Amino acid sequence: MNGANHWSLLLIDRRARERPVAYHYDSFSPLHHTIATEFAERLGASSLQPMGMAQQRNSFDCGVFLLDATRELARRLAQEPRPRIKCCCRVREWLPSQSLSTGRPTPSHWGREKAATPS
Repeated sequence: MNGANHWSLLLIDRRARERPVAYHYDSFSPLHHTIATEFAERLGASSLQPMGMAQQRNSFDCGVFLLDATRELARRLAQEPRPRIKCCCRVREWLPSQSLSTGRPTPSHWGREKAATPS
């Protein structure tokens, strides 16, 4: 198999900000191990963990295996409790009241821009 025609998944877990960890999912392991290691280092991961997943038995089903692994990973992550996030930006400006016409949230600065624009 040609590594240029193969897909694998690299997940960077940054929950521990000082030591992010990369997880590599590869259905034709270890084909992308070297490039996954290099990419994880470029993204600041302190280590790379090869993850177990179903292995393809041919040279063309990597996309199907990748999608299945991604779906399972997303399902598992969605079941975990969400971390508390401290916001360091001025989020209040982007979390305004509801728009009267649509009922959808509208950024507060939109109202200021509309008021400043002549009709």
